[in-house]
Amino acid sequence: MVAGDGELCDMSSGGCRVASKVGVSVGIELELCIFSDDDPNPLMVDGATVRWARLGEFGVAFTNIRPPVQRRVNDLCRRLIPLK
Repeated sequence: MVAGDGELCDMSSGGCRVASKVGVSVGIELELCIFSDDDPNPLMVDGATVRWARLGEFGVAFTNIRPPVQRRVNDLCRRLIPLK
């Protein structure tokens, strides 16, 4: 079992990059609790698979995410990425 915290560096509707001192291995499944500064309720991703890992950071793909949470992730991504 892996437990720890990290800083969300990049996020898309399908996954994210996390900077963390926690070591993870490619292929493991994680549950994520993502906190946003503008929302008191965290985003709870039931399943995220580690796709790549290197010293101090790793990337995950959201593999089990409930539709209401996916909508919140999509909304957050739209707010974080300025439209041109």
